[in-house]
Amino acid sequence: MKDNSIRRAVREGRAALGTQLKEFGSRGVPWIIEASGFDYVAIDHKHGAFDIETIANLAGWFQATDVSAIVREAKYPPIGHRGISGQGMHTGYRSHGARHATEYAPWANENIIIFPSIESLDGLENVEKIAAVEGIDMIAYGHSDLSAQLGVHLDLEHPKFKAAVRRIAAACNAHGKLARGSAETEAQIEEYWQLGCKVLNLPGNDVSTYLDGMKARAARAHARLKSIGVPTP
Repeated sequence: MKDNSIRRAVREGRAALGTQLKEFGSRGVPWIIEASGFDYVAIDHKHGAFDIETIANLAGWFQATDVSAIVREAKYPPIGHRGISGQGMHTGYRSHGARHATEYAPWANENIIIFPSIESLDGLENVEKIAAVEGIDMIAYGHSDLSAQLGVHLDLEHPKFKAAVRRIAAACNAHGKLARGSAETEAQIEEYWQLGCKVLNLPGNDVSTYLDGMKARAARAHARLKSIGVPTP
């Protein structure tokens, strides 16, 4: 068992930095993400290519790092209705027996972060009510879907979108919930932190990061070859 890295970062006064996985599911990925300085990863089961077994493998591999993995899950009673299964990867295959309800479940509930994502106008209109729901720990938003719903798709500097982010952050702050900002630019990292977004999802995912890195390497190689007269694309 280990503390949730998002909770740990917030306790230490830091921004909890996160990224997403939707394509790469090998056992080395958790260590790469940890070495890159991220606090958490969201495993994308909505848009990604992962089946349940791959997600279970990733969750287990991330357990060997200081990076917490986020996948949709429920909490234990009395807060939620998650089934009690004592010996599994989530407990390190340790059975807590009769102490499950008094020791493990409260600890697990504190370390499991439940968060909805605001991606529609209905969600935005009701974000204050959503933030007030007991058991919700954090609220995020889908910047692509939400900006499209606002009629300003991916214009993340548009006043409508900025107002939406401010409203989400304000609702979280008012109800003592964490706010996750999707900082797509370096300027937004500072801006969203100032709004109270203690959790920051950084741009892209495993696919875009890999593409950016490969393009940069190829560009450097082409530039060097061009400098000595070798034709380049």
